[in-house]
Amino acid sequence: LAVVQPRPTIVHGPAPVPPGDITAERYVSSDWLADEADRLWPEVWFFACLASDVATPGDFVAVEIGRESIIVAGTDDGVAAMFNVCQHRGARIAKGHGHTEMLTCPYHGWRYRPDGRLVVVPENQLFPGGVDRAQCSLPRLRAEVVGAMVFVTMSDELPPVREWLGGVAERIEPYHVERMRLVGD
Repeated sequence: LAVVQPRPTIVHGPAPVPPGDITAERYVSSDWLADEADRLWPEVWFFACLASDVATPGDFVAVEIGRESIIVAGTDDGVAAMFNVCQHRGARIAKGHGHTEMLTCPYHGWRYRPDGRLVVVPENQLFPGGVDRAQCSLPRLRAEVVGAMVFVTMSDELPPVREWLGGVAERIEPYHVERMRLVGD
């Protein structure tokens, strides 16, 4: 067994916002929910799934965050994240979690690889000039793995997740969470 030595407690400065009561309204108000969808979720790294959920190319998890639906998938290059919206008519492509060689839109059958690349457009010849598959691939998001956790952001402006977490990653590394396995859900 590994021996984990605790590190000293980090004392941070004052909170960046004035202290206030956390009322029940924050949990039930549609205004708070809309504000989070507009101002919070597009500007943070959020935990999307466990790395073990997408460990094999073709494994996927559909994640709902705010108003957005996101696919996190295992690929030959690691982990990819993309918006869960077919580029043809806007239908959701994936639900829940599973394993697939192709993500298929239920509306007209457009098929995407787990990395989001559009590869099949049924009756492509009916579109004037054909569909540019590269232009119509699923919009990618940044995804990074820390330990056993996959984090995703919708922002291109944020620093890498390890830096954004501000030392949290280094504090959990001694626990080797990447070696842990989920035994129940």
